[in-house]
Amino acid sequence: MNLMLYEEWTTSPSQADGLSEAEERRQLEEIYAIIVELTKLLSRDQFIASSAMVIIHKYFKLQSLVNVSSPPLFIATSSVFISAKVLYMPVTLEKAVQALFHIEKRQNRTSMMKASLTKDREKHYRDMLERIEFEILQMIGFDSEHELPYKHLRSFCEKHVPVASRASLHSTAFRFCNDSFKLPACLYFHPKIIAAACIQMAAKWRMNNGLEAGMELRIQGHPWFKWIDSAIEQAQITEVITYLRVLYQKQPETKKPTQENVQISSTVQILFSLQSNVLLQGP
Repeated sequence: MNLMLYEEWTTSPSQADGLSEAEERRQLEEIYAIIVELTKLLSRDQFIASSAMVIIHKYFKLQSLVNVSSPPLFIATSSVFISAKVLYMPVTLEKAVQALFHIEKRQNRTSMMKASLTKDREKHYRDMLERIEFEILQMIGFDSEHELPYKHLRSFCEKHVPVASRASLHSTAFRFCNDSFKLPACLYFHPKIIAAACIQMAAKWRMNNGLEAGMELRIQGHPWFKWIDSAIEQAQITEVITYLRVLYQKQPETKKPTQENVQISSTVQILFSLQSNVLLQGP
């Protein structure tokens, strides 16, 4: 997967077609919520959900929401179907259709109260999903493989975070990583930098809540993030955190997590306001 150039960050086919930034985000959030629900219904993990969101970000950097022909539910289902195959946890079309139909009935309780998944309806949905899968893959140039930040996050915590705070720090950073996929940060920043940003946010959250950072700021004479990759600079981490800050700006003290975990670290309580300019870093 090639990361996008800075000049490509602000491109939005949807906004070029007259959709406001707020409405674009609202419609995409609807798709993200469906992805999380589908992943749960299909008994898949957070990595499938995050991978599906990457595919959605790629797709809608090229396809306008204004003139997209397929319903959001089918686009979300196809992205999960693709990501499950990419991560070697495939689901059958039959299971995908059943999960799709379950959500469709919930979304349309009145009109679909007595609806059932007949053979004709199932065939129609299967055909639609196969068509949309091809359309998505064709639009993104069949670039469906992408590295996620989780392994870098986990590796650092296992090797460099004290045992006493390891589980807590990792779980909180993991949750911030989940949240990051609500924005297309994955298209702009290397996964190692995103992992470092999520660790820093987790440590800052601990400090905001009266705890110690849970990790050393310098390890063997070097800034902690150099142990993720020696090429990482604090300015890059700060840039990611600044970009993600929008997720936590509205009523942070009462805001619920913007994305539920799937199976992994599902009980973690997080989310805080990144209002402070003081960032966790080495001296």
